[in-house]
Amino acid sequence: MEYNVLTWKVQDSSKADFVQKKINASVAGDGFDDRILRTRSEWRTANIFQAGERIEVKATGTYKKGDTVFFIIPASPLSNYPFIF
Repeated sequence: MEYNVLTWKVQDSSKADFVQKKINASVAGDGFDDRILRTRSEWRTANIFQAGERIEVKATGTYKKGDTVFFIIPASPLSNYPFIF
């Protein structure tokens, strides 16, 4: 059985692991817009773990407020503010 899945564009060709199936009459009438299936080929993945960039963050400290522990994580290159968990 064939079905449509979410895919994401990737910048790194080594992460492009999605292979588009051939489009034929069996997909007609499935309610999906065939124009999407017939667009140009791109580097894509259906694996959400391949879709983005992984950035390691490390807590520089913690503090406790009531029964909650907060982790202090410095600003990353992609954010304008520090993370507090």
